[in-house]
Amino acid sequence: MDYYAHIEEFLAGKLSEEAALQFQKALSEDEALRYAIDNYTGGERVAEALLELDIMEALEGVRNNPPSENRNRNKTPIWLMVIIGLVACIATYLIITSFLQNQKEKAYFATYEKPIDPDATKSSDPDDLDLLARGKYFFTLNDYEKAETTLLELIESKPSSDTLNLAKFWLGHTYINLRKWDEAEEMGVDL
Repeated sequence: MDYYAHIEEFLAGKLSEEAALQFQKALSEDEALRYAIDNYTGGERVAEALLELDIMEALEGVRNNPPSENRNRNKTPIWLMVIIGLVACIATYLIITSFLQNQKEKAYFATYEKPIDPDATKSSDPDDLDLLARGKYFFTLNDYEKAETTLLELIESKPSSDTLNLAKFWLGHTYINLRKWDEAEEMGVDL
């Protein structure tokens, strides 16, 4: 579960009981997640405060000025302030999410060991290789886009179960190096 994508639902109490328990557990273990929740709530408070301030100013203006004078006044509309507040909240959320994702990637790559296959052929002509060997060949050359394409082609050809498992293994590690975390998990790579 991507807890950062479900912060608003968690704070509103809209998660299922099981998801809320998982979220609570992650919250107790993940300092960055707690930081995101603290800042997310703060951003909402700032937006609400700006909106309340603008409403109070508008009410005060109506009380102190006749309607004809109030219409001629050059004032920022309430809807614009609301939009600015919402944009500020969204920007804060995106910045925090990006920061946390970068931290997560740094932590992951600090311990990640790229698999080495002594059978991976370094050929002058990769077209002479079968699809699995060609996929591993591109992986060893750090050409992850070509490795992905080749290994997906192999999986689509419905190979034997052993070959399929090897293709998924190499495709999963290819996805890791492409930073496609969800796809890597689908291939069975333990993140």
